[in-house]
Amino acid sequence: MLNYHDVDVLLPVQKFLVDFSFSGKKPLDFVHSILLRTLRLGPCSSVQLASFLNLDQNEITILLNELLAKREIKSTENDLFELSEAAKRYFKSVSDIPQVEQISDRTVSVIFDLIGFDPVLSYEYSGNNGIQIQADQNRLSESEKIAKAAFQKNFYSYIEQGVLTFYQDHPQLYKVGKVTNDRQLFNRVNLDLSLKLQGDQLIPDVHAVESCFSHLPSSTTLLTKMVNSTLQSIKVDNIDSIQAELAYNPMLESLNIKNFLKKEKLDLTCLVQRTEHQIVGPIYEPSNQEKFLNLLERCTEDNKVQDLYWLTPSNPFFGESTNFKNFFNKLIISESYDLKMFLPCTSLKNAPWENNHIERSLFSSGKFLALDESGLFNSDFEVLVVKDKFCIVIAHIHDSDAPVLTAVPIGELTLDLNVVNGFADVFAKSKQQADEERGPCYGVITAK
Repeated sequence: MLNYHDVDVLLPVQKFLVDFSFSGKKPLDFVHSILLRTLRLGPCSSVQLASFLNLDQNEITILLNELLAKREIKSTENDLFELSEAAKRYFKSVSDIPQVEQISDRTVSVIFDLIGFDPVLSYEYSGNNGIQIQADQNRLSESEKIAKAAFQKNFYSYIEQGVLTFYQDHPQLYKVGKVTNDRQLFNRVNLDLSLKLQGDQLIPDVHAVESCFSHLPSSTTLLTKMVNSTLQSIKVDNIDSIQAELAYNPMLESLNIKNFLKKEKLDLTCLVQRTEHQIVGPIYEPSNQEKFLNLLERCTEDNKVQDLYWLTPSNPFFGESTNFKNFFNKLIISESYDLKMFLPCTSLKNAPWENNHIERSLFSSGKFLALDESGLFNSDFEVLVVKDKFCIVIAHIHDSDAPVLTAVPIGELTLDLNVVNGFADVFAKSKQQADEERGPCYGVITAK
């Protein structure tokens, strides 16, 4: 299996407040319980009960009168007290604690997905670092009605699943009242975007994608179709521009990424023959991330902080993953490397909005720079470089005819210092210009 991308989708879910009534057995208070359990063994006089419970005669009389009024005990012809038929049903055995049936009102919050209205236990408030899937507007307009019906139908299943918890044993639903939409949330799902070998061909594992939605049994098939459609709609073909860049940009001429493109198409089968210096998937995909961080560790120099330049692509799939956020934060806090990041945007002021995979608060950290030579790099390419050490170039390839759901990032690590320092010098020069003109800032690479 080979992961060709790392993408999270954010499924639309809503938090509902549900008012309902239920019946359940509730333990009696301690003194009442002890008295009834005593009478469960056999009839007793008020004197015997007072002695056993260490109560005076006035206290036992008040207690017995309360239980007589509730018809939980009755007096016999011999001035003894025994359980009523109703109170006997409080017990299943002699050792049981007596419990009485009681109807209670309660309000709970339940998170439903807005596709099949299955309950969701994992949710997030933020819609960042993921591709959002949109719910049907007609179902949204009737969401409270649908949620109420789902709650009523699946009440006992929700108890078994741990969606609802009760202190009472065997609660029974009595009535569902008002259901109120509280707020919009997201259920994050990391897609299994993998290729499997079938014969001598690498093909996408479609069943792996569908299995990602197994926690939503009412809409697994529909969700798979919706996710596929959403991803395919933003996978705009860029083969021509990537091939042109590889052919005519002298800084890329030594790379072998072009070998994966044949007859203006992405050849997935060639990925089987990739070398150890070639990368499939984004740099933050877990296995790639581990290799990259190990590479940084090997290149660390004592008592020296090195610049790490990262040119990000203008790509709808890039950064749409929690793994990107975690990887990015590891680089930000590194004590051995000073991350200098170049972000694509149409204008300086639009950068935070056009790069939602970066938290807004980080834009003030001075780690985001302008690359003014907008014609120098095609925005489908990503570059990571440490001067005198290494350079990684990744092409984010969109083939609208390929059976994959997203871009396929294919990259190459080079240790050729002519190439490495060629890239490093471009970034260092741009950083110097930015510092002289306006100080470190996020900025333009090329217009989208």
